[in-house]
Amino acid sequence: MIFSLYPTDHKDIWDAIVIQAKEFQCTELYCSLHIPEAKNLRQFLRYLKTLHTSEGFTFIADISPHVSKMLNLRFDQLPQLMEYGIKSVRVDFGYSEDEVIALAHAGFRVAINASTISKESLERFTELDLIGWHNYYPRPETGISKSYMLQQNQLLRSYGIPIVTFIPGESYWRAPFYASLPTLESQRALNTYVNYLEMRQLAPDSDICLAEGVLQEDHKLWIRRYDTEQVLTLPVSVLDSMKEQFYHSYFPIRKEVSEMSWRIDHTRALFQAPNYYLNTNKRAKASIQMDLEGYGRYQGELHIMKQDATLHPLVTRVGAILEPYENLVDFIESELKICFHVM
Repeated sequence: MIFSLYPTDHKDIWDAIVIQAKEFQCTELYCSLHIPEAKNLRQFLRYLKTLHTSEGFTFIADISPHVSKMLNLRFDQLPQLMEYGIKSVRVDFGYSEDEVIALAHAGFRVAINASTISKESLERFTELDLIGWHNYYPRPETGISKSYMLQQNQLLRSYGIPIVTFIPGESYWRAPFYASLPTLESQRALNTYVNYLEMRQLAPDSDICLAEGVLQEDHKLWIRRYDTEQVLTLPVSVLDSMKEQFYHSYFPIRKEVSEMSWRIDHTRALFQAPNYYLNTNKRAKASIQMDLEGYGRYQGELHIMKQDATLHPLVTRVGAILEPYENLVDFIESELKICFHVM
């Protein structure tokens, strides 16, 4: 995961982001230099230089001709930014294709706007070492659709260009709207853990940049567990009488993919079914259901519902994925390991 620094943030926010970046072994940070409200750009650059010289961080900076005016640099003097650890530049608007090529020849790795780049422009850039960074969209209802992102990703992959996408933050939101900074509009108001997992599935070969702030501690832990151990953590609520049973280690999802639910392996011998029903008016998607005694050798087996279904006399509800995380049921896969986090 990549993290983001902005000149308009307070230094304590910068420091918190750097600490979390280290935990994720992230050595390149994203920053934007052309924010109109930035009044302390030179102070910010000095902070970047300190991180670069003392801790080895490098930076990819969003730039535009506005940066030249703010720093009193001619276009041909922009390579001076490398002294601050800025090794890559993301050219969003205001530069011609010839100027993009000139920046690459000056020694920068150039990041193009993956959300807007065209095949015609890519044809001009075939000799450059590019990376495609999607845009983020501060104004609600302007973020791109999943289908459009996948279309752009396919275009970039056809030229062998790596891709980075933004997911919105959750602990701090930036001005002017304080409405998060997603690439996908559908992710704007969802929590970062769900958004991260969805982006991992939509674009498994892309990098993911947290657009602002830091992760909540639980989400940080669960994301690292998913990336390092390939284990999906499911925050759940369960019957009080069964909480201890749900703390048992990791469980594999069965290899066979059924239509109605995800069957959880190795649960029959571990889980004791309650002797009463705790059903709602349906077996709801993302609920955890258990087979009862009437199912014989299946007794105790857990299922996570993939869709709503009618009630069944030999199955009872014993818990559910918590509502803010219900979308996780769509990211479960055959043979994936899961663990329950009882809340």
